[in-house]
Amino acid sequence: MNLRRGTTKTAAPAEDLAARCPSCGHSSTGRFCSACGEDKCRSKNYSLFGHLGETFKVITNIESGFFRSFRALIARPGLLTAEYFAGRRKPFLKPLQLFLFCNIIFFFVQSYTSFNTLSTPLYVHTHLMPYSDYARGKVNRAILAKGTTFAEYQARFNSTIETQSKTLVVLLIPMLALLLQVLYWRAGRYFVEHLVFSIHFFSCFLLLLSANLLLTTAIVGVARRFTTNLAILDNDLLLTMPLLLICLTYLLVAVRRVYKQGWVLTVLKCLILTCGIMFIVQLYRFCLFFTAFYSV
Repeated sequence: MNLRRGTTKTAAPAEDLAARCPSCGHSSTGRFCSACGEDKCRSKNYSLFGHLGETFKVITNIESGFFRSFRALIARPGLLTAEYFAGRRKPFLKPLQLFLFCNIIFFFVQSYTSFNTLSTPLYVHTHLMPYSDYARGKVNRAILAKGTTFAEYQARFNSTIETQSKTLVVLLIPMLALLLQVLYWRAGRYFVEHLVFSIHFFSCFLLLLSANLLLTTAIVGVARRFTTNLAILDNDLLLTMPLLLICLTYLLVAVRRVYKQGWVLTVLKCLILTCGIMFIVQLYRFCLFFTAFYSV
């Protein structure tokens, strides 16, 4: 009798269980909590099949947003940014989530090619960059100060820069956003708007770079079957020009959709942006050199 009274006394009414969120305790109507989104009517099914069902729902929900976001990113330039600021964000991945996925794809692809586009080794910094003389001088002084050999220093530097480039690639985003801020300072737009556009652009840019690396690797592989003279493929501008033309075309559509200016201004600003991207990549490499240099 006492046990029955105790059970009745401590049990919460069914209406209270339906109204209160088990996670945050907020009271609201409907199945999902209006404060945190928790499913208040989730069944306490701890069986294997119940758990697999929950997992399947999560995966399919992620996949839906994943493929929808990538399709929009590639096929409809600027749409993700426009939808983001129109408040239609639920169907797509968040900007930084999308950039993270594209970053993983790019560095995975790069690791299986012979190119180091965004994780430039020491030789590139000291011989092929506009600042190579300056970089070579700093490296030589560092080797003498540390009492090591060039080979040992180079190995440590390349290993460090390979790791750091995977996270420091995010520096590309605010650089482009600052350029957009200058180009559209009269439009009265917030810096965050330019930042979101930059995230979406560089997400696509990383995918384009991945495709470019794979295509170039395939061309080099085929060319080696017919000739050993591959000097023409060492021309960085020749390999970069098709990518820049694609970027210009992508920017024309994306900028027009997001910033809604006339075609004449859009074309002029996109030409500036395309040249700016070349400069931004070089500036990123310069920053990367310093972070690796002071980390070795």
